[in-house]
Amino acid sequence: MRLLIIAYGQIIPARLLPHSEIRLDQFARFPAAEVSRAAPIQWAIASGETVTGNTTMRIDAGMDTGEMLLQEELRIGAEETEPELAGRLSEMGALLMVETLRGLAKGELAGRAQDHAAATLAPMLKREDGRIEWGADSAADLQTG
Repeated sequence: MRLLIIAYGQIIPARLLPHSEIRLDQFARFPAAEVSRAAPIQWAIASGETVTGNTTMRIDAGMDTGEMLLQEELRIGAEETEPELAGRLSEMGALLMVETLRGLAKGELAGRAQDHAAATLAPMLKREDGRIEWGADSAADLQTG
C-alpha cells in the first residue's frame, strides 16, 4: 500500500510513514515550499501575496520538510477569494501530481532539499484572525490586515 497525501496540513502519523511516499501542498512565496503549513491559501491572500502554487515532495517525519520534487506557480488575482484560488490550485495540483508520479515511475525526478532556515509559518486560522480593525485607514488595510 502506498499513500499520496494532498494538502493535509498536519504531521503525518508515524505509523503511516512507511506507507507514505508523495505529498502535494500549496505554498505562498514561489519557489519556497517552506511556507506551506496548515492554512497557506488563506495566509497568502491575507498577507497580500501575488504568487502561490503547488509543490510535490517526499514525505518524512516533519511537517512539509521532505525533499521537493516538482513545483508550479500561479498568480493570485487581485480580487480572488480563498474558494476561487483553492479551486484553481486543486485543478493545477492534480495535474502536477500525475506529472510527479510519471516522473518517479520513469526515474526522471530527483528530490532537492528545502532551506528550512527560510521557513515561514502559515498556522491554522483562529477566531481572532478574522477580527476587523474598524479604525483602519482604507479598505485595502481591512483586506490585507
